[in-house]
Amino acid sequence: MAKELGLNPRSLIKNIPSKSQPWKVPVAVWVRELYGRREERAARRRGERESQAVGNEPLSGSVQTQSDGNAPTAD
Repeated sequence: MAKELGLNPRSLIKNIPSKSQPWKVPVAVWVRELYGRREERAARRRGERESQAVGNEPLSGSVQTQSDGNAPTAD
């Protein structure tokens, strides 16, 4: 997971909590939290893209209008 996040060994070693840093979680937990946040953001983005793609699709069976400006005339 750390490799997927682009973390190098130095950043992992720097984040090992010492006794004077009780607020830091163990590195394994920290990496899992980072990965989880990344996956949540990616899932939200995928959902947004899918909802936008669904909104842009034409409805099946709808009447298509002429776009060239030559509407049929009644003579």
